[in-house]
Amino acid sequence: MLDDGTVHGFVQPMLDCALIWAEQNAPRPDFPYATLRWLRSEEGGRPIARPWYGAVDADGLMMVETPMQDTLEIQVFGPSALNILDTLRQKLGFPTTQDSAFLHGIAVLSCGPVLNISALLETTWEERAAMELTLGHVTRGTDKVGLIEKVQAAGTLPGGGAPVPLSLNIEMETPHG
Repeated sequence: MLDDGTVHGFVQPMLDCALIWAEQNAPRPDFPYATLRWLRSEEGGRPIARPWYGAVDADGLMMVETPMQDTLEIQVFGPSALNILDTLRQKLGFPTTQDSAFLHGIAVLSCGPVLNISALLETTWEERAAMELTLGHVTRGTDKVGLIEKVQAAGTLPGGGAPVPLSLNIEMETPHG
């Protein structure tokens, strides 16, 4: 699962305003400012491909890597909200942004349109813009699959004459005794 710090560290340099997490009980910065909000189910991001299974080590541990995706909503509040998000959307295609994404261990999978969601709040008109951003990343974990220490196989080999019985036993010497 992507962590908040990674996402914030990736998005903030592309914005010309403060960036905070939405739905937090904290004072809001001066206008303009942007908010980030996860748009995902309770279980977190969703897998987008089959996991990759690594080799099993001497302790019976196997690395499992699963490609995942998470979607975020970015909203900008205050003057020039549309322009700020338009600029962010453009910067997502810059080579330096792609380099930053790589260094953060993420990939930009898709970017939704910039939506004008300005509204009249009581007696004040508030400029707002929103956009969805879908990021790809890889989750990593180890699975204790154990070691195959003994294999037994039995069968018959057909041939031109009588079938030949076959029995095979393989035992591995392991440091685990």
